[in-house]
Amino acid sequence: MGKCNYPILSNLVTLCGHHHRLVHEGGWRLAGHPDRRLTFLRPDGSAFRPGPEPLRPDVRARLVDPVLPTGPDPPG
Repeated sequence: MGKCNYPILSNLVTLCGHHHRLVHEGGWRLAGHPDRRLTFLRPDGSAFRPGPEPLRPDVRARLVDPVLPTGPDPPG
């Protein structure tokens, strides 16, 4: 049998007009993951990660870890 050309609902995603044009006219792609996350892929194939890059482990250890509470989360 030939390949079905109908969309499979579980493969559909709603995009705003801007992101729809990026995918259909700008060469961007979407990669779906088993846990239902989506990754936008630039035309060169590199993953787009919104927001700033995560802190290097040495910076995190010096700036963030000392102020985070240790032990289990408080109730509530």
